[in-house]
Amino acid sequence: MPSKLIALAPQKKRPVTDYLQGQGRFRHLFAPKNKSLLEEFQRVTDERWQRLLAKCGITAKT
Repeated sequence: MPSKLIALAPQKKRPVTDYLQGQGRFRHLFAPKNKSLLEEFQRVTDERWQRLLAKCGITAKT
C-alpha cells in the first residue's frame, strides 16, 4: 500500500515553512503581514496529513 509507506516513513513532522524557505519564489510569504497565510498553510497541511493517516488506518503519533 503506497500511502501506508508514505505515512510510516517520516520520523518527525517538519513545518511547512522549512519547505517554503528553501525556495525564493515564496519569500514574500515570510513578511509579517502574511503570517496568517503561513499558519493557514500549516493547518491545511496538518489536516490533509491526518486524513491520509486515517485512510491508512494509522493513528497519529504526538
